Amino acid sequence: MNSDIVNPKQATAILSVFLISGTSVTMNNYLSKQNTWISLIISVAVSAVMFLLFAKILKLFKGKNLFEISERCFGRLGSKLISAVVVIYAFIRGIVALRSFCEMVTITSLDETPILFIAVFVMLTSAFMIKSGLYVMGKCSLFFAAVIVFITALTTLLSIGVMQFENLMLTGISAASLVADSVSFITHPFLDALLLLCLFSHIKNNANHSKIFIWALILAALVMVVTLLRDILILGGETFSQLYFPSYSATGIINIYNFLQRISVLDAVKTLFSVLIEVSVCLFCVTKGLGFLIRYDSYKNLAFPVAMLMSVLCTVCFSSTMVLADFTKNLTYFALPAQILLSLVILGMGTLKNKQKNS
Repeated sequence: MNSDIVNPKQATAILSVFLISGTSVTMNNYLSKQNTWISLIISVAVSAVMFLLFAKILKLFKGKNLFEISERCFGRLGSKLISAVVVIYAFIRGIVALRSFCEMVTITSLDETPILFIAVFVMLTSAFMIKSGLYVMGKCSLFFAAVIVFITALTTLLSIGVMQFENLMLTGISAASLVADSVSFITHPFLDALLLLCLFSHIKNNANHSKIFIWALILAALVMVVTLLRDILILGGETFSQLYFPSYSATGIINIYNFLQRISVLDAVKTLFSVLIEVSVCLFCVTKGLGFLIRYDSYKNLAFPVAMLMSVLCTVCFSSTMVLADFTKNLTYFALPAQILLSLVILGMGTLKNKQKNS
């Protein structure tokens, strides 16, 4: 059996967990406060169109990954440039996700634990996934997705007693803040799904890519909306918007008759699982892209060296949590135009080449 082949269910799980990670360690201060869930729904609707576009690209270039597609569309020189940009972006996105998780762990619980130790633990696990093949990532994602849904449902039910439903009143709605948060959600995590084009060439034949993208989007959106609503109802819009890790704080408030406490550990498990997949996807894109750039077929051999480099850089590139948060916010302005432009150009070139082939 080919260890790099995943079935449609596994592909759906990988994408859904990857998307959920985007709101688990986002490091964003939401401007729309108690109305953030509206921004999320708007971004889901917009992203559905882009997801169908991604599926169309995979249909036009069957069995090809993003790097091979770029070579077909832009030639060897153009594909090198685009592949280098994708590799750099995946590397940066992986570092940001890794450091955000490390910050959450050190700020909320293990304040004496070195960030490098946490980063190495996560990256070694991710490198092992890549080295073992995408099939392992797919199986892990199925398990992670089930656990994440269970934890989300359980913590939401247990938190009903501390929810204040007046926190959800639609007051002070600002179109500018809704748009700003929607753009943030669209850029990360939704349009980062473009990176999944690097590995979705490994899905079993005759897979319906549109179904994979849409079902993953639906599952991730449900988990994300429920999580946001739970956090807002518990914390209130003002407090929610000021915290870097609102989910951890919200679940930490849950107290069932002084018997069931410290439920926030469940949210930490949920965050760990989602970040593992996000970082693993980024690591796969980097190693696959580097292999393409240097014409090295055994890209898996690059997994551990790149993982260790990401671990070290995530500890030295950001001097504080504030610097990391500012960098994450500024990354949106560069990523969004590139994501949309690259997707549209590839789709246009693919459609044109397909018509020329059939004529």
